[in-house]
Amino acid sequence: MDHSEDSENAKEIEKLRQESQALKNIKESMGTESFPQLLFDKVYKDDIVRLRSMEEMWKTRRPPEPIDYATLLKEAAAAEEARDTILKDGQRVWTLHENLVVFRDSLDRLSKRLQEMKATATEDSAEPVITFDKDDEDTLDFVTASSNLRSIVFGIETKSRFDIKQMAGNIIPAIATTNAIIAGLCVLQSFKVLRGDYPSTKEVSYIPCMSFVILLTRQIFLSPFAPERLFASDRLRDPNPDCPVCSVAQTRVLVDMSRATLNDLVEDFLRLQLGYGDEFVVNNEVGLLYDVEETDNLNKKLSELGMNIDATDYTIY
Repeated sequence: MDHSEDSENAKEIEKLRQESQALKNIKESMGTESFPQLLFDKVYKDDIVRLRSMEEMWKTRRPPEPIDYATLLKEAAAAEEARDTILKDGQRVWTLHENLVVFRDSLDRLSKRLQEMKATATEDSAEPVITFDKDDEDTLDFVTASSNLRSIVFGIETKSRFDIKQMAGNIIPAIATTNAIIAGLCVLQSFKVLRGDYPSTKEVSYIPCMSFVILLTRQIFLSPFAPERLFASDRLRDPNPDCPVCSVAQTRVLVDMSRATLNDLVEDFLRLQLGYGDEFVVNNEVGLLYDVEETDNLNKKLSELGMNIDATDYTIY
């Protein structure tokens, strides 16, 4: 750092020192009764007051409103009594007081977990940390409450725990919906098995990333554009015997083994002539010769790879 006598620089250095000391005090207070208040007042009061002091930032937009922990805690007595009910209600958007209650409770749970992890850690192991997981109730409650409190400070719309789980957990609604539909179809077929109605039972399988279900020999498509008929079915088509992709195809190639390399076979013939993409492999009796990750043999001649006039067929699939 620049330790010159410049007064503005000295003030900036002093602010950095105060910030560092404040963070250190908060970290050292973890597990104590003062920990929630120290963290809350630092993030939602002290930092916000400092932001509001930068008047140029708020000439054209709403300035944030700091909130005080002690004042808010006195007003949250009723919410504190209903804490268990609040924690179970993840579909509703919590109020300011309810978010404070969840903030305190989740911090207490996380502090105890971290202390237990530190107590069981060895000297050689890294410092234990708790990472966010959308299926971890402790971290999800903390993320929900803390983000909602910050949203209230800045006048941003708050969200329910369910909504925040979708956003923070990066849950894709289409995948979740498809999984739910597949599970429902499986249960319906299970009822037939339990009743002994085996002739009408159909096999249910799910192909990821594709919006259809295969029921025995029929394809069932889900259409969001036709509410009067959500399911649309079609029979499976037999593979085209002349198609090298959906059926077994054989061909003969005249190759000079003394000059041709595996790269010539892959690039000039398979990709250029037959139109294969990246998803194929080349095998022979020796074993795997080529795939997307196995490219060491590309510059070798075919004769070096065990292919000669009398060699057995090799396979591409």
